[in-house]
Amino acid sequence: MQYSIFAFLLLIAAAFIAARHIRLRRYTTRACQGKTWKSAFPTTSKQEIRIFLTAFTDAFMFKPKHRLCFSPEDRIEDIYRTIYSHGEADSLEHVMFYQNLESAFGKIPEEVMKASTLGELFEMIRNK
Repeated sequence: MQYSIFAFLLLIAAAFIAARHIRLRRYTTRACQGKTWKSAFPTTSKQEIRIFLTAFTDAFMFKPKHRLCFSPEDRIEDIYRTIYSHGEADSLEHVMFYQNLESAFGKIPEEVMKASTLGELFEMIRNK
């Protein structure tokens, strides 16, 4: 009996993971967006862009290899809705993202989290 409950829960978890993977294909199957970031921020180092994108991907639980799948034009809320297919991002993702950004870039005003695209947010952090 215990094994069948465990197997059932494992099956449900696998289904949720597979569904998330399928929904995220629109981002994760893209070619590297590094050139798009460098074009949008030509004076910024590749390392700084990667640090920013790592803060984002860690907060939203993406694999590290997917950090350069996101472009400056990507809307944060659209990515969240793609992951969870409901409503606005809850505070956990925003808090984690903000904490990751502060760890990487130092003290950041909370207003930067009102940016709608990754590029807008990155620009605000660079100009803090």
